[in-house]
Amino acid sequence: MTSGHMFPARLFSRLTVISFLGALAAALVVAPSVSPLAAALHIGLASSVPAKDAHLMTAPTEIRLTFTGKVDVAKAGLELLGPGGTLVATDPLRAVAESNRVAVAKITAKMTSGLYTVKWRAVAADGAQGSGSFTFMYMAPKESRERTFAPVR
Repeated sequence: MTSGHMFPARLFSRLTVISFLGALAAALVVAPSVSPLAAALHIGLASSVPAKDAHLMTAPTEIRLTFTGKVDVAKAGLELLGPGGTLVATDPLRAVAESNRVAVAKITAKMTSGLYTVKWRAVAADGAQGSGSFTFMYMAPKESRERTFAPVR
């Protein structure tokens, strides 16, 4: 049974054909901008400790970055910025024995309460490059403000 077209009406409605053509056109526009070569030449951050947007009550002693691929730590870098954008001292990134995707930097300065920004850059073993940043909050324990008084007699 046809409705004046070459295809049966129940298989191909006009709306189905228009939807298919729209999706095809969108795919053709997007596909050239995300080539397999471009995707392969990128390294990203898979996870971190402290995690992005973490709220910490204990000061971290290191920044641990896990990347999406093998990282060349000799070409990678990290900056830790404290409250007000002040640079916080860290050791250089170093490789860890358990994974070639992980790099760690020891924090060598005392941390105060506030928002911290980690800026990282990485170069993969295959030359791919990536960079980014994330923040975390550290809330130092409040110092005891209680004073000891001798009892009144």
